[in-house]
Amino acid sequence: MKRSFIFSIPESKNILREEQDKLEFLLDIPETHTYQMILECSAKGSKSTIRLYLNGDCMGDYNFRESMEIIQFNAAHLNLNRGKNLVELHGRYGEVVLRQVSFVECEPKSVTPVRGILVNPSASEEAKRLMKFLSRIYGSRIITGQHTKTVEQAELWHIQSITGKLPALCGFDFLGYSPNIDWKNSDNETLTEARENQDTVETALEWAEKYKGIVSYCWHWFSPKGGRNKSFYTENTDFDLKAALQDGTPENAALISDMDAIAEQLKVFRDKRIPVLWRPLHEAEGTWFWWGAHGPGPCKKLWRIMYERFTNHHGLNNLIWVWNSCDPGWYPGDDCVDIISTDFYAPAKNYGPLKGSFDMVNGLNDKIMKMIALGESGPIPDPEKAISSGSPWLWYMTWCGSFCTSEDWTDNQHLIKCYASPYTITLDQLTEIY
Repeated sequence: MKRSFIFSIPESKNILREEQDKLEFLLDIPETHTYQMILECSAKGSKSTIRLYLNGDCMGDYNFRESMEIIQFNAAHLNLNRGKNLVELHGRYGEVVLRQVSFVECEPKSVTPVRGILVNPSASEEAKRLMKFLSRIYGSRIITGQHTKTVEQAELWHIQSITGKLPALCGFDFLGYSPNIDWKNSDNETLTEARENQDTVETALEWAEKYKGIVSYCWHWFSPKGGRNKSFYTENTDFDLKAALQDGTPENAALISDMDAIAEQLKVFRDKRIPVLWRPLHEAEGTWFWWGAHGPGPCKKLWRIMYERFTNHHGLNNLIWVWNSCDPGWYPGDDCVDIISTDFYAPAKNYGPLKGSFDMVNGLNDKIMKMIALGESGPIPDPEKAISSGSPWLWYMTWCGSFCTSEDWTDNQHLIKCYASPYTITLDQLTEIY
């Protein structure tokens, strides 16, 4: 018989709103085993979020849509060690009302087998080679990644000075290449960030050609028409994506023109036979960026328009398409996504494996056989814990600036551990990409 632990939550303690609202469950486990955590709950607000901790390690967030009816939510598969285990649920946003929390003994959730076949039938040989490499190491090794925004790339040289190594994957941003930056009227913060992000295509080429590293790109896309300051933020633009999806509108013309401008930059990599992990329209479900402001329907259509434009019109067959959301309602489809990713910033110096977030994304993955990556992160998840807990992120991507160059988020001792780990891949271990 399966062992289970069931906690009924009294009404006086069952509402989680803010971070100071929390519930603790102390489980005395007779033998080390995997347990499925099951929540019976309801939620108020368009987006309600709670955060899970296991023995102090951050395991990620759970997002709930508004539902006055009690739902049963199958959460993370947790590896609970023999002896005392402390599980904590903290409020984050909105309001989650928990009626019951259960932990039921189960078999470990296996990582979905992947095929490693690109969705673009005309994918280039170099893109196929990279995808094959990623598929081969997925589940047993994690690619070290670091995002940069400037040509100086202070983050890389900080990592090298501390660890003696460089990451295998370097992230770049087309932010400064957005055609509709208002160079005359934007505030100093916007102008500084945009100027510092210019000329980074040459830096990315050097990373691939000289250092033989893997290249990833995202795009903080200044709204194609109108807007002020950092107009990639919803609050800074009234750009109407719904109008932009209609042929013949001024918004549509601006949208396509912007895509074509970025396509020209990506052609530089194509012509040099450099594959690119392409992660556009990131964090759409958060709605803080204009491409997510009108909900999942328009955003999914925009993704498909971009995929068709880049693939069939521009012939960018060197791209590996990386979707970036943990919400299945926003997923654009198996036929235009190669890899699924999500972004998560754990509390400072908390190196938990983010098992809950991994399982949320893996819920998309029962049939489609896509690899799962951590698109952006603050502290680096402990590689050994990530593998052993069943959350083997394909890569992690520490964000730029002080997320890397100070010890505010990841201390030097942990950084050294991650870059020396047998569970990670660093730049010196890439031998078959180019």
